[in-house]
Amino acid sequence: MNPRIQSVKALDDYHLLLGFTNGQQGIYDCQSLLNFGVFKELQDIDYFKQVTVLYGTVSWPHEQDICPDTLYLESKMIASDKLKWLNEITWSADGLVPAIAQDAATGRVLMVAWMNRVALQLTVDKGVAVYWSRSRGKLWRKGEESGHTQTVKEIRLDCDADVILLQIEQHGGIACHTGRESCFYRKLENGAWQTTEPVLKSPDDIYHKQP
Repeated sequence: MNPRIQSVKALDDYHLLLGFTNGQQGIYDCQSLLNFGVFKELQDIDYFKQVTVLYGTVSWPHEQDICPDTLYLESKMIASDKLKWLNEITWSADGLVPAIAQDAATGRVLMVAWMNRVALQLTVDKGVAVYWSRSRGKLWRKGEESGHTQTVKEIRLDCDADVILLQIEQHGGIACHTGRESCFYRKLENGAWQTTEPVLKSPDDIYHKQP
């Protein structure tokens, strides 16, 4: 007999963390769950999103048998012991950790963003940088609009376990939304912040904005 879903927690708008009666856990794409028939309609997913925001992990009310390995369509099942590395990170009260993106070739710091558990897991699985946008409240795949994606070469954790360092290859040579190589393009000189780096490409051209 296949195990049953025992618990569910919404991690963001796109992913749920499911716990099974055999002790396994897995992060699942909502659309895959819908396609597979675990949820009958989109409203069911929305319900769990709302409930778990208030209560955290909640019990699964149905009793259908599930094969986790068949259900997890995009990658391998994540067993509980495989999640230990995520649990070793000191997450903020809102479930985030700052992530520094550093050019793997030059050592230059290019940007700082935020990650939640799903963003970091996806970054590891896909090998490209995925962040959490606090302003938009959703996952942000770096370069999804600009094309300036980041291939991750190495991931490190600091001594306090509360900062992630990504060694990356910056495609397009532009990490900043202003069209500069780095977000750290201002330097303190004589008591004032001076812009010391040029715009390599206009943001209007990058994001195809109309005048």
